[in-house]
Amino acid sequence: MKTHHGSLSFSLLWILILSLVLSACSFPLGQGSGAGDPAPGKTPSADHPRNTDAPAEETFEPKLFFKDSFPIELAGPEGGYLARNVYGDVYDGSLYLLVEYIIEDSDPVCQLYIVNGDTGKAEKKELALPEADNCHITSLDLLPDGVLSLCRYDADSEEKSLIRLDRQGSVLSQDSFPDAERYPWNPETGSEDSRTVFDDPSIGTVLAQPDRNAGTVTLRLFDPESDALEKLASLQGSFLTGLCAEGEDAFCCAIDGKIVRYDRKKDISEPLLNLYDNGIFQSMFFENCLFFNEAKDLVVCAMSENTPTLYLFSDEEMTAESEIRLAEVFPQFTREIDQLAARFSRTHTQTPVRTEKISDEDAQRLFIDMATGKEGPEILFLPEEDYFNLREQGLLMDLADLIPEEAKNQIFPAVLQLGTYDGKLTGIAPWTYFTSMVASEKICPEGSFRLDAFLKQAAEQEDSQLPLLFAGEQPGYYALFYQVFFWDPSRFIDAENGTCDFDNEDFRRILEFCKKYGVSETTMDVDAAEMLQSGQSLADVVTSSIGLYSFTNALRNYGDDFHITGLPADPAAKASSHARAGGGYLAVSAGAVHIDEIRAFLTEFLSYDCQSGLKSPMFPLRKDVVQATPMPEEYAEGLSESEKEKLLLHWEQMKEEYIRMAESSVPCQGQSWGSILGPELADYFNGVKGLDETIRVISNRVQLYLDENK
Repeated sequence: MKTHHGSLSFSLLWILILSLVLSACSFPLGQGSGAGDPAPGKTPSADHPRNTDAPAEETFEPKLFFKDSFPIELAGPEGGYLARNVYGDVYDGSLYLLVEYIIEDSDPVCQLYIVNGDTGKAEKKELALPEADNCHITSLDLLPDGVLSLCRYDADSEEKSLIRLDRQGSVLSQDSFPDAERYPWNPETGSEDSRTVFDDPSIGTVLAQPDRNAGTVTLRLFDPESDALEKLASLQGSFLTGLCAEGEDAFCCAIDGKIVRYDRKKDISEPLLNLYDNGIFQSMFFENCLFFNEAKDLVVCAMSENTPTLYLFSDEEMTAESEIRLAEVFPQFTREIDQLAARFSRTHTQTPVRTEKISDEDAQRLFIDMATGKEGPEILFLPEEDYFNLREQGLLMDLADLIPEEAKNQIFPAVLQLGTYDGKLTGIAPWTYFTSMVASEKICPEGSFRLDAFLKQAAEQEDSQLPLLFAGEQPGYYALFYQVFFWDPSRFIDAENGTCDFDNEDFRRILEFCKKYGVSETTMDVDAAEMLQSGQSLADVVTSSIGLYSFTNALRNYGDDFHITGLPADPAAKASSHARAGGGYLAVSAGAVHIDEIRAFLTEFLSYDCQSGLKSPMFPLRKDVVQATPMPEEYAEGLSESEKEKLLLHWEQMKEEYIRMAESSVPCQGQSWGSILGPELADYFNGVKGLDETIRVISNRVQLYLDENK
């Protein structure tokens, strides 16, 4: 498959970008940088600007089931290389991969891999292309007659040539590149419209044109003799990355994260499987080759940890000796869990993990079954409230012995603390995020804010309408109260002794501050960096929920002297950041029986490779993953070498700030009191009740709760 894009100036950076953006059935599968490929698992986070994965949300019963997978190991030149471009296409049940290695001060090295679609075995051939200085391959296609077609760009002359080879890699001809309208294979990159090209011996050459506004992709057959186009089909979706014939009257395609079968006679499309749920990503950077092998399995080629991998799917579901049920009670944030289960099941075929969505009504029956000892799901993904209820009833297993010490030593402490209850680790919050404050050393030279000092400084800034920002904007009442000042309610509530004290100066000043500087819904459009640098604002509340890339990018705009301070604490407490579970808890039923397999499942989830490959809304839970995250190349575009070195140093410093924030975090406890404090806070912030009455009612209600729960 090929894609038309806007023209780009040619340089080594152009090569790297081109290897990303050219599509494929001929397609670029991946690329490296520096002296070789990125380490396994170093895929960009979803906050990274290069990440465009958008898995479809539609649910359906799959018609095809995972059968096997074969990674294709590509052996690069012994001396190393600067970048690796991988292009692929299929012909007669085999996958053809063209791998071009960019080498410093030398001609590129090209290899051709012919991969058997049934066994995954690859035959490697070194290609001897016509000599040319400073030339690079930009696309590959296998024509319906079996001829390999390459487009090669000459950086010196800025011209392109068309090289034809037989399927064994022998050169047949080399000519000037023809008009792309008459020759849709290996199209030139000069059009603003994105057009992709597929060809299949049974169908012919198909041009796909997306209509973003209508949400459809129109497919047209190309006649090479007349240059005419005939409409073949119009499919719902916007992102098509693979197509192959299935018999005479149907074809399969990869579109918007699904494999869809289209019946040409009936003009009906039917989803067959979800790629993402099977651990396969579909994006404009790593495209999918589709074909049927001799065993009539559907084969999907995609990148897995920088390795081209064949995934085989059959219409017969494989049987296993037993299976582990994973109940997803929380309806959101389950894509990563589904992907992990799919990946785990590919290597544990006799005890796969099967995910199932549980409605609220079914969840209540499930919890009753667990309480009465009936057999049910062994792993659960639960909303916070349900998780709290189940662990208090003793229905969840202690995970301490199921998580390896290596992982415990790298996981940020607050993650384990969030899941610990009564001395037992009963859950892991996959979407743990951390909140703190950032301020200039001029404002907070001691490195942390004390509550009284912060409120005093804020009171002295009578000319500032906004002494505290929240992610660069004016915060809401409740964000200020729960996220900044009430994250550690122990200063006001002694749950162990059953007493509370809200009628004090600290609590009064906190409520007054939140009402004065908070808002109900809107935010002020402010220049956060300017307000912080000029001292108009004392600090900004920052959170890792925006992701490491966005977090570090925001901090670098503030200046070199800004640092993480922790949240305001009373003089007797240690200034800390706080951690919250943003999307539920992963837990294990106390009645689980597949202990060894569940241990392997949790070990894989918390492993370095898995954590470093997480995508939003998940964030790495491990310190070593954050430490190894490279600075995005986009940050340094257009900078001089000295500027790049300075930026890289700042990137490393901001990562250390992130790690320091995460390591100093403690579980946030304030929100758990929201049901009691919330109504009274609302009346106070809305002006219905005064400060004294609000404090009196809050004190009475909290004390009543403490008395009832002694």
